[in-house]
Amino acid sequence: MLGRYRLLVAVVLLTASLDQGTKALALSTLGEGEVVPLVGELLDLRLRHNPGVGWGLGSGLRELVQRVGFPLASLALGALLFVL
Repeated sequence: MLGRYRLLVAVVLLTASLDQGTKALALSTLGEGEVVPLVGELLDLRLRHNPGVGWGLGSGLRELVQRVGFPLASLALGALLFVL
């Protein structure tokens, strides 16, 4: 049983680390409006700042979602893995 809790914590920590790491990488390497092609015209990277939560919705809730929503989503994913 302890192994499942460790897996849950590992998933939460890995998810949060990957999220914050990729954001920091994007901010440090991509310029505003710059397009970096990855696979021809099929896939590229662009730096975009979204003032809202999803698709610009809930822009006033951004701080709350960052501090509460992301950890809860990570816990939900970890709980799903825990149950499986």
